[in-house]
Amino acid sequence: MFGRQGQSFTGGRVCGYDRAQMLNGQPATQMCYQIPNASLLPADLEGQALPPAGTPNYVLNRGTNSLNLWKFMPNF
Repeated sequence: MFGRQGQSFTGGRVCGYDRAQMLNGQPATQMCYQIPNASLLPADLEGQALPPAGTPNYVLNRGTNSLNLWKFMPNF
C-alpha cells in the first residue's frame, strides 16, 4: 500500500473476503493485515484440483537473509 498521494510504499497488505456472503449476494466482510515495508507474494492455484476445504492461503516475502512464510486463514 502507499502513503499520501502515492509517494511512499508502506508495506504489503493481504485481504480476505467472506465468500459465503458474496455467493448469496450479501455484503461481504473483509479482513486485511498489513506487513510493514514488505512486498508480499501470495500463493496461486496450479492445475484443476482444488485444495481441501479449510486450507490456508500461504503468503511469502523475502527478509534480509531469509524467506518469511505466513498462513492466511480468516475466520468469518
